Amino acid sequence: MKIVLLEPIGITSANIAKTKTDFDMSRHKFVYYDSRPENDEEIIQRARNADVIVLSNLPLSENVINNCPSLKMISVAFAGVDHIPMNLCIERKIVVSNGGGYSNHAVAELVIGSAINLFRKINWNDSQTRKFSTREGFLGSELFGKTFGIIGFGKIGKETAKLAQAFGCKILAYNSSQKVFPYIEFVELDYLLKTSVRYKNTTKQMILRLFIILGIKVSRYEYQDSRQNNLFLDTWGLILDTF
Repeated sequence: MKIVLLEPIGITSANIAKTKTDFDMSRHKFVYYDSRPENDEEIIQRARNADVIVLSNLPLSENVINNCPSLKMISVAFAGVDHIPMNLCIERKIVVSNGGGYSNHAVAELVIGSAINLFRKINWNDSQTRKFSTREGFLGSELFGKTFGIIGFGKIGKETAKLAQAFGCKILAYNSSQKVFPYIEFVELDYLLKTSVRYKNTTKQMILRLFIILGIKVSRYEYQDSRQNNLFLDTWGLILDTF
């Protein structure tokens, strides 16, 4: 069996060498590439005769899958599989495994850390202090008492809710399927947005585009919320806006 690691996934050279030795002893062939392929042609060249391919968040197209006739398994060293053509894999009976759960606590802590940073203006205050500026605009606000809305109450959403509750926030959550969890009020998406987020027009458009990508339907309300010091965090890595 031929196993191909298509891109670097943060494994040390020593672990790569040990993995190769282990596969060699089991009479399997292990091939590792230390650079990320730039296009489909390069991916196909690396994976064409592979039985198993291993990758992180490298997008795989149907073209790549169709040019890998021996492929039996795709191992994704990443939580999501939205970069894999799952329908084709199901049709081809290719097993797809992922690393779900490996970063639940890390992402939840990042959400809370980002919220504290923005509400308390930590980055801005650090910059102003280094410039020897005045205290004008220095004070931020607290997480305590805020309404914290979570869209999608999976494992990461649940961990985020636990941390937000520890900071004294009121937790609202929207999930596509019905769930019950202590101290969480599950609400419709429209209500969550009206209650948790104060919109600027640019923020609204970004959120609506995000929902279109995710396939989430939301009513066309003009959200009016006079409260200040709210924010919208997208834990894919982008902070959309702050107020």
